[in-house]
Amino acid sequence: MAKGISKTTPAKDREELVKELSKPVTKEEKVEELSKPVSQEEREAMKRELLKELMGDRNIREIHFRKTLVADSERFAEMLNARPKVVDTWEVEDGMKSGYVEEVKINGAVAQVPRGVAVLVPDIVAKMFRKYQKAEKDSGLNIPNQSGGVGIRADRDERTREALGL
Repeated sequence: MAKGISKTTPAKDREELVKELSKPVTKEEKVEELSKPVSQEEREAMKRELLKELMGDRNIREIHFRKTLVADSERFAEMLNARPKVVDTWEVEDGMKSGYVEEVKINGAVAQVPRGVAVLVPDIVAKMFRKYQKAEKDSGLNIPNQSGGVGIRADRDERTREALGL
């Protein structure tokens, strides 16, 4: 039986209820119904549910930025937390263990980001990871160092690479 209709409902009332329930709903009515604001708690619950569905069993943690004592850090933290999120991994460097937590500061807003682990971060932070990694890789490639080679990092010097067996 349709919703609201029981066997004890008089036939006339049943007909009216069937007409009312089977009345076509306009697109505008449906959009208005679905556009009603939801509470922050409901929004967070839906977000967790969607993340669980999208990520499956991958235990991906969302990174949140917090304010610090720096002026306007609260505004930047709110701005970063409101940005669209993407799954990204901040790669580990040589000799660093996966899961090493690095503090990331952007205009005073701060977050703890584990390296080598997939996390959900604001899209602009993911871009920052890529730029940082490229800068680390390319830094000092053409700069002479004290041992007569080039490169700021020791492993970029040919003699050091040979000594280390790299």
